[in-house]
Amino acid sequence: MFGVSKMMSFGPPWLMNVGRRHRMSIGVMYGHWGTPVPRRVPMRMAVGVPISVGPAMQRSDPGFEEHVERMHAAMVEAIKAVYYKHREGYGWGDRPLVIV
Repeated sequence: MFGVSKMMSFGPPWLMNVGRRHRMSIGVMYGHWGTPVPRRVPMRMAVGVPISVGPAMQRSDPGFEEHVERMHAAMVEAIKAVYYKHREGYGWGDRPLVIV
């Protein structure tokens, strides 16, 4: 979903710095005129191809962790592909995708 990050802001900056020092998230989310109402911004939804995950597995099954790692890597790559394919259409041609 393109545009969600423009709906709300997080701050104030000095409080964010205090939070970083204490390794915790402190801050206030605010939107239109400093209220909790989101800003009205254009949004665009982009959908990618489905990812086949195969049959359901139990945690105790051999290869479960490897399967989860492969599916996670496939999901991250799919998200990147969708983002880089559609970012120009939203006007974010120079904005990189950061996955933490």
